Amino acid sequence: MKKTVFLILLGIFATTLHAQDVIKQDDNVIQFGIGAGDGIPFEITYERCLADDLFGNDNGAYGLGGYASVYNHKYHGENTSYYTIGVKEYLHYQFMDNLDTYGSLMLGLKMPNTSSPDHLRFAMGLTAGARYYFDTNVAAYTEVGYGISNISVGISVKF
Repeated sequence: MKKTVFLILLGIFATTLHAQDVIKQDDNVIQFGIGAGDGIPFEITYERCLADDLFGNDNGAYGLGGYASVYNHKYHGENTSYYTIGVKEYLHYQFMDNLDTYGSLMLGLKMPNTSSPDHLRFAMGLTAGARYYFDTNVAAYTEVGYGISNISVGISVKF
């Protein structure tokens, strides 16, 4: 009987519990990281949160920003530097305090450091990520998925 009452109370508590927002409308986040995938890119991203409370339960946010990376890759036997710039959008859903989980889509251009314009390529990335906030404005992040990096890690700063 005690176990049944405990489980009912736990269920009621769990349905009323929600995480404290870690990203809200008008927040800005800049990230510095390093990845692994097509070379070892050094990445910087910027995000501006444009909307929050998307799902009506004080959860969910939409952000839009930019992406830039640089990395070296062997091309026809030579080391070539590649630069990527793009637009990145984010959809956030927070499951617990201090943990910001999100999916993102990046569309942009990948440019080698060569004089030939025919090497300019379309770039796309689709990732799932998480930021754990150690402080109100500082977090460690990781992203996994498809794109310039298959996995990346770094530091996020919210302002």
